[in-house]
Amino acid sequence: MRTILLACGLALTLVTQPTIWGGDHVELETKADGARLEFDCAHGDIREQVRPDAQGRFSVKGTFTPERSGPGPTRDDGPQPLEATYAGVVKEDVMSLRVTVKGQETVQSYELTRGQRGNVRKCR
Repeated sequence: MRTILLACGLALTLVTQPTIWGGDHVELETKADGARLEFDCAHGDIREQVRPDAQGRFSVKGTFTPERSGPGPTRDDGPQPLEATYAGVVKEDVMSLRVTVKGQETVQSYELTRGQRGNVRKCR
């Protein structure tokens, strides 16, 4: 019963309160209506509530937008957002996050800590 209550409390925290989660090369800020992610050379958006189940697992759809790296002019139309799935597990104050971008074989994995800023080095 305690696990279910903790999971319910965790789900409410992720859904209703802005929360920062950070790790190497990633920062995630949850909001009531989704989340915003910053990566070294990309950013992402989740436009639905991040609501872990009783075991702390979640899977949500969003976008992943690569950002330009290197010197020189930028194009006005820039890179287009790609469909992505953000899935993971939350255990207490640690989140294991997997990012799967549609059309790409590589799955990126991160470990984030609640209340910690991400160690992100933008390549803009």
